[in-house]
Amino acid sequence: MKGIVPLIAGFVLVTIFVEAIYLSVFVSRTEITTRVLVEKEIFSAINKMEFVKREIPVAMQYSFDQAAYDLANRGGYMATETSYNCIAYWKVFSQDYTPDFATNINNNFLKIFSKYTSAMSDSTLTFPNFKPTVDIDSNSITISAASNIIVENPDIYTVKNNPTFSINVDPTIFTMFGIGKEFVQTESEQVSSASSYSDALQKTISIQDQLNSKYQNQFTIVAQPENNLGTSDNTFAFRTLVTIIDNSNKKYPVYDFSQNKNDYKALQLSFYIIDGKDSSITPQTSFCQEIKY
Repeated sequence: MKGIVPLIAGFVLVTIFVEAIYLSVFVSRTEITTRVLVEKEIFSAINKMEFVKREIPVAMQYSFDQAAYDLANRGGYMATETSYNCIAYWKVFSQDYTPDFATNINNNFLKIFSKYTSAMSDSTLTFPNFKPTVDIDSNSITISAASNIIVENPDIYTVKNNPTFSINVDPTIFTMFGIGKEFVQTESEQVSSASSYSDALQKTISIQDQLNSKYQNQFTIVAQPENNLGTSDNTFAFRTLVTIIDNSNKKYPVYDFSQNKNDYKALQLSFYIIDGKDSSITPQTSFCQEIKY
């Protein structure tokens, strides 16, 4: 027995030594595996951030096209009480309701763009508030973030980025609103001084023809005066639907809310004007509710 005891003791020591080596290797491999998994998560997070940075300009383009299309169809306002059949009045006798296009497209763009960022958000990705700025002179739109875009798993990683994005946009809508303002200004100078309803109609069509000559091949301007709402040819008031059509045949990928489907649509700006001698006439109006994106 005395000879076996040292043998057993030696066996135990060897076993403990081997177990210690195995445990050391196991712990080391576990640490490496964990490190690899963490590094993989971090790499995936960085890729996710880069993906977001690539997708945001695409979302900006779609958002701008949709905002421009919807605003043009409604005469530059998304919701207004000064409208008829959801087409805004730009002038009612001496009252000017010409829209602030830059502000309105900023606001509408942001509502649509927020839907894209909400769709991209998940448990690890959060977006800050964005501020858009449309620059009509440079035909561009820029968005800046109030804080960081964050891809995060609090126990493993946090990836932050606070970029500014800018894209060039098709200037067609800017030009169309410029033509619309030009029509209203010329109409105020000429039609408002007309001596009779027939004279006013002639001057309205003359403005249409002047602008068509000026913007030939680019845009078609259509003025559609309606019947006299006044009591006589000399005491008159009438409403005119003005439509500005882009002749380029370019179509934009948008959602058509009137048909409830995605489609490719051309831009067309429409608005109403009421003018005449009888300003006691109350124009027919209807409240146009804002589109719920």
